[in-house]
Amino acid sequence: MEILKILIAEDDDSELQTYKDAIKTFNQEYNGTYSIEAIMCRTEEDGRENLAKFQNDFCGAIIDLNLSGIAAGKREGNNLIMTIYDSLRFPVFVVTGTPGDIDKNLPSDNLFLKVITRGEKDFIEIYREILSIYETGVTKILGKRGQVEKRLDEIFWKHLSNSFDFLLNSGKDSNYKEQILLRYTLAHLQEYLDLDENSGGFLYYEATEFLLTPVIKKTPYTGEIVRDKSTEEYFVILTPACDMAQEKARSILLAKIELKSEEGTLRDFISLAKKEPKSYEDAKKVDAAKDRLQEVIRNRWPKYHLVPGSNLMETGLINFQKLKSIKVKELRGGFDRIAQINGAFVKDIIARFSYYYSRQGAPDLDQEVILRNILN
Repeated sequence: MEILKILIAEDDDSELQTYKDAIKTFNQEYNGTYSIEAIMCRTEEDGRENLAKFQNDFCGAIIDLNLSGIAAGKREGNNLIMTIYDSLRFPVFVVTGTPGDIDKNLPSDNLFLKVITRGEKDFIEIYREILSIYETGVTKILGKRGQVEKRLDEIFWKHLSNSFDFLLNSGKDSNYKEQILLRYTLAHLQEYLDLDENSGGFLYYEATEFLLTPVIKKTPYTGEIVRDKSTEEYFVILTPACDMAQEKARSILLAKIELKSEEGTLRDFISLAKKEPKSYEDAKKVDAAKDRLQEVIRNRWPKYHLVPGSNLMETGLINFQKLKSIKVKELRGGFDRIAQINGAFVKDIIARFSYYYSRQGAPDLDQEVILRNILN
């Protein structure tokens, strides 16, 4: 049985009892699989003490903004939330009668910080949401005792300890050394994360890993997906990285992304593959369309490269034939920056794009004559 330790910050006795009753119901519902262990606190100070004591164990928190029963007390709940936001990694559910009093410095309502008006949702539903997040593994991986922390320990002792002298003797300032060390550490971490922990084999990437959002770099970069503000069409930047990094590019090369809902190859294949065949010939066409879709997904067609769908945009194909060049000023003013394609995939896209335009044609040989000569 797995224990879900949850911090509950609430000063109202009746509300606390309702939380406890919901915990009993939850534990009965998930008997033998999961059990909630709640740490109840009534004040900001009590909450901070428990966060310091159990910070590595919590998988979620439920916090009321007003912990003292007076208007000024709304700061206490906000302060507690800010403490978690600044240094810890688990979801927070704010249950309050005054949702408008949430600190404006906190991020807007999202999956990891949800603001719920009191009475809007049953407490057991909140427990289930915390469980659903927990089951993704995000708190196990990114929590203070997660897999990332475990891997960092290994990198520190197994790798850095044998090569750290390169930084000690570099003669660079401390800020530069920190940046190099961070990048060097992440390179090792990426090597570990590409492998299955049990078998040691390579893991498949999920579609959600293809795009990074929001974009991190301050200026547009190679492999970034942008959207035309006037037409709402999506494009990917193919300008060489060296020009983008050094801001030497005067023009930006874009390739159109044909979404599955737009007219194009992908929509045609999908439409045909979803048809109910009414004859043997129809069935052959449907099977052929499914085979072509598989080829497209595996990037077997030189003209296209797949962009898997996400909550940002639907699945699409980068069409290496549909190119356009625009000025840097036009890119910055006329396009929205949507996402950055994961660097692990950008190199392949650029390589395939380069290959597509570097192909050299050759005359066809008479294969029948060649075959006869071989057989004779």
